[in-house]
Amino acid sequence: MPPYPKRRDGHDEPLHGGVLQVCLRADVLFRRKGGTAVITDASSSYLKAFTLVFAQKMCQALLDMCGAHFLINKESLREGTFSTPYRITLFAGFSGAIQGNYIVSLDDTVALKLIGAGDETVSPGKALDFRKEYGGFLKEALNIAVGQAIEAPGKSYGDLAYSPGTAVFGEIEFPDIMSASIVIEGREGKILCGFFLNLANLKTS
Repeated sequence: MPPYPKRRDGHDEPLHGGVLQVCLRADVLFRRKGGTAVITDASSSYLKAFTLVFAQKMCQALLDMCGAHFLINKESLREGTFSTPYRITLFAGFSGAIQGNYIVSLDDTVALKLIGAGDETVSPGKALDFRKEYGGFLKEALNIAVGQAIEAPGKSYGDLAYSPGTAVFGEIEFPDIMSASIVIEGREGKILCGFFLNLANLKTS
């Protein structure tokens, strides 16, 4: 089966069920050392796969909530310490056999456009006036996306519980742990989607 449909502009169409086939097997992802899971090079593909699934769900959540059409820019997929040039960051943590976070980051202009209150020039005062409105909208979109995306790692690691989204306005120093990120793009602008995976407490039998 081919990957997702390609577009001439370098973007991919939103993923649909059955298009992204991910083998979710923890025994492939890790080798064992003294009863503790040790990350292997194979973990990279899983990390990126979970990030792609999340980006897909975020695109769908935005489409359902406000009719915004976002597409995944597959060429932007990166692995490494997470960083963002934007001042709005939302995250939702999850826990269980593994722990981590789903993250979205964007700027004020994009956030305002998503709620129908934006234009190309956004004053600090205007952004502040609408912060509660677009903050609530973005947290709801994140919660919906995470609730669906978490099924992917859950197939490998069992039930995972996630917490409601939290919004941060300003700079964040992110931890140096396993993460991947990808950009989704639409008429409103760009949104950075990220996935953190912390395997420090994962045990294998």
